[in-house]
Amino acid sequence: MFNPYTLNSLTHTVAEDIDGVRGAAIIDLELGLALTDQSNSTISNMDLVGGHYAVMLKKKLRTLTKLGSTSRLKTIVMSYENETHIISVVDSESFLLTVAEPDADPITAIDHAIDMAHAPAFEYQAA
Repeated sequence: MFNPYTLNSLTHTVAEDIDGVRGAAIIDLELGLALTDQSNSTISNMDLVGGHYAVMLKKKLRTLTKLGSTSRLKTIVMSYENETHIISVVDSESFLLTVAEPDADPITAIDHAIDMAHAPAFEYQAA
């Protein structure tokens, strides 16, 4: 897990420096709560949205483990009419939830921001 300074820096970089991003939050995978968030506009409650995606992401990771997948899950994109949600695995305990404009394509920039934050390789161990 990153230290709080790194988490704040990562969410700030994604929310403020990447075109088309409305907001970003680091979500605790186990609790489904935002550890830190940054927003450029009025967006949905990040805890509520993050909690939903935490449940979904845990189920997806368990399924991959049961299927014997050796690939590391990096990003899930959910596209809606008025916005796009990007779920990026940060480490084994958290993920970055990014809310972007519907026509924005910030995935490469988000991946770069996570790499620059020196995120460790993600290895999921099924419980």
